[in-house]
Amino acid sequence: MVGDRIPITVCPTSTVLIANAFPRLEDHVSPQMRGAGLLATVNTDDPAFIDLDLGAEYAAVAEAFGWGWPEMVQSRSTASRPAGWTTGPRPSSGGGSPGPSRPLRILPDVRAPLTA
Repeated sequence: MVGDRIPITVCPTSTVLIANAFPRLEDHVSPQMRGAGLLATVNTDDPAFIDLDLGAEYAAVAEAFGWGWPEMVQSRSTASRPAGWTTGPRPSSGGGSPGPSRPLRILPDVRAPLTA
């Protein structure tokens, strides 16, 4: 996945509060994902359900992971980098919008050990 440069939307607080995948935000694997070279962006996916907007998510992530301004800017700028499916020829899908240039993969469980 690192070589394909496919951005991954990561919603750390939702993963803790809704999915119960980690006991605390500090235990989330987002820093390890970024350290492994994955294009992991910080987002929030259900602000109405857990009363959390993107600004609050950024503040919570910065505190939990010990990230300062440079790390937060990098986590946001990741989203604007070209993704793996935007490079190379794109096959026609019969007149509709073009599809990805290579098959999509099922993402691994976020709790699984990371390998590059």
